[in-house]
Amino acid sequence: MRKAGSMTRRDFLKGAAVGAVGIATAGVFGDGTRALAENAGSASEETTKNTEPTDGRYLTKVMGHENWIYVSTVLREGKIVECKVLNHEETMGIGNFACARIPAMILENQSIDVPNVRGCSITSMAIKSAVKEAIEISGYNVDDFSAPIKRVVENETVTKDCDVVVVGAGASGLITAARLAYNGYSVIVLEKKDIPGGTMPMTYSSLVAAESERLAEAGSPLSLETTLTYWKSKIRDEFDEFDKAAPYMTARFEVSGKCCDWLNSIGVGFMPIGSYEGGITGSSAVLAPGIYEGGAGYAAMHLANYINLKENCEIIYNAQVDSLVADENGRYTGVTAKTFDADEGSVSYTVNAKAVALCAGGFARNATMIEEYYPQYAGQFFNCNSGSTGEVIQMAVEAGAGLVCMGRDLPAYPAAYYSKFELAFITYNTPGIMVNVKGNKICNPNFHNHQTMAEIKVDPENEDTFYWITDAAGAQQTRHYMGQGFDGYKALYEREMDAFRFDSVAACAEELNLENLASTLDSNNEYAIKGEADEWGYSAPYIETSGEIWAYRIDPNFYLTTGGISADPVGHVLNGEDGSIIPGLYVAGDTGASPEEHDGATYGEGFSMAVHGGFVLAETLSNEL
Repeated sequence: MRKAGSMTRRDFLKGAAVGAVGIATAGVFGDGTRALAENAGSASEETTKNTEPTDGRYLTKVMGHENWIYVSTVLREGKIVECKVLNHEETMGIGNFACARIPAMILENQSIDVPNVRGCSITSMAIKSAVKEAIEISGYNVDDFSAPIKRVVENETVTKDCDVVVVGAGASGLITAARLAYNGYSVIVLEKKDIPGGTMPMTYSSLVAAESERLAEAGSPLSLETTLTYWKSKIRDEFDEFDKAAPYMTARFEVSGKCCDWLNSIGVGFMPIGSYEGGITGSSAVLAPGIYEGGAGYAAMHLANYINLKENCEIIYNAQVDSLVADENGRYTGVTAKTFDADEGSVSYTVNAKAVALCAGGFARNATMIEEYYPQYAGQFFNCNSGSTGEVIQMAVEAGAGLVCMGRDLPAYPAAYYSKFELAFITYNTPGIMVNVKGNKICNPNFHNHQTMAEIKVDPENEDTFYWITDAAGAQQTRHYMGQGFDGYKALYEREMDAFRFDSVAACAEELNLENLASTLDSNNEYAIKGEADEWGYSAPYIETSGEIWAYRIDPNFYLTTGGISADPVGHVLNGEDGSIIPGLYVAGDTGASPEEHDGATYGEGFSMAVHGGFVLAETLSNEL
């Protein structure tokens, strides 16, 4: 029997089906609408709260992970009769799930204290906050709509059989499973979060596509030779074990064009590719609708749906693998898993398979493993998917797998200091310079961007204080950068602590205590006017110093680990002692080491390597099954 104030796993996941009730009846309750002023930070700042319960529609807005979320809440006769997100710009493939599910759960349970959607907790909490504010404004008692709702799972033991069990529904896991399903194999994917995608929706959605037929038809051919020549030039002698043969990168780039063309054939969209006057340029295959515009998120959702629509294939959410299962001959033939973090009850899974594919991500959120394998970064904040906890890597090691590429320099990217809002493309979107705590220019932000950000982050002379400095023109361009079809950074100007405007360079320097800023800008502009690269090799832009100056406080954030399980170029997990193949055990994505670093180069194409690595693994499994 279902308890009062409880919610089953099935209730939790049905999401949008419940929300449709509110949409269908929205027109009935149009009276009494309370509108929120466009620039208000919260409803309480602009709206008078009713002293008595007053029925009607209440519109509130709250800052989510990316930008404002607008929520409509209708109260009538002591009940919430409609709750829905009207508009949002949350990350597709992450925040959109919360925007569909949280209002539905609030409506069904008549409570704002419903569980967050794991994988998009920030958006979940924001929506609940907006509904709470609506209740407060209406004059109703918030306590009457705050009964704690628990995640309740029926105790159950489930056994399933399939050709391949895939651990993790991130980029490599989804590609591996979808390609296997396409090839006619039965697949079960186990994902510990409530949503698919892992880190995939957070990426910039650009894929290497060497020898792609689609690229060639679009007039932007990218040859395998060109791609490999470029990446082989990045190999460092001290890490090169293959005399620059680059077998790991080669395996992925060889299938990159075929992989992208296949994705397109099953419905994954790509934006126009080519070189256009005043428009988007490039030779990579960019997932539609574009760079940081949700392309990778849409693709992740499409792949998850594609898998679930295939016969004998499914993704099981809220299931965390707790052991790998081997037969008497030492071949791995499945996994066991349990419901992840339920308040009450548990489902225990046993999945029997012919092969086990480990695609569960890295361990950037495991502080103990960071301290052990990357001690130079112990204590650093990692801005990454919260599911990157490394337990599957530890299980593989217990099974005899080796570890490779540990302890090397990790990459970082710029983010806003206070909100941790991603700013990886600020060097392209916002012409400017990066300065440290004294206002000194400290780097070429476009040269080995990932490594440069990591180096300045850990340099004690910078005192962990960095600003991106631009002028009025740069700030305007940031709001919508047409060169990449990208407007994701406009939210900087909606957050109180992310972007700072000053009337002059002097005011900026005084307020932020950047003592050398004026001389730094003067020196920068001398190089810019001459058309010369500065002392860092940076072709710095001219920054107008006679008018307003903008400063964005930057925090170089680490975001993933690049070491992992030892494997051969096509995905067989290797024994740590003798290098032999561990039968039945395979790996792709961040659970294995970075293919670039395997070959001795510096990490740089993580998303492509995960996607194409999943494709390589699926082909390996298809050939061997």
